[in-house]
Amino acid sequence: MKIFKVVSILLVLAFLLAGCGKDGTTTPNVRVFPSELVGTWNYQSVTIDGQEAVLRLILDWQEETVMAALIISDDGEFVINEYSANDSLLYFEDGTFAVNGNYFTITIYNNSNGVVSPPVSRDGTWEVSGNHLILYLNINEIIAAIITTRQS
Repeated sequence: MKIFKVVSILLVLAFLLAGCGKDGTTTPNVRVFPSELVGTWNYQSVTIDGQEAVLRLILDWQEETVMAALIISDDGEFVINEYSANDSLLYFEDGTFAVNGNYFTITIYNNSNGVVSPPVSRDGTWEVSGNHLILYLNINEIIAAIITTRQS
């Protein structure tokens, strides 16, 4: 019985000592959010298959909305604000703007009505050309090219 206790203690000590070795340093996989996306982007127009479409209908804006802006922060969070003719905030959505190369996924977690449950995601591709951000968004099986302009 005494031998069993000694062997058990030695095994426990061996495991403890093995666990005390130096851990290899690991470099975290940090993704840098594209700086060219960061800023305030005012919605300008939308095309579907190269044809002009009505922005307010494609993006399902509030009836009184005359202008909307997409604000993207450097940590990948976003807010979409819709404004009336007198610049009053009518509606908002917020969430995350995840990027992998030129592919993006917008996930909406909150809006003017409260928490969006379950969250709503939209995806597509993006490109920045000068002061324009174009989001190619898949909406109901059609690709809409949403053109925005950087606010100065």
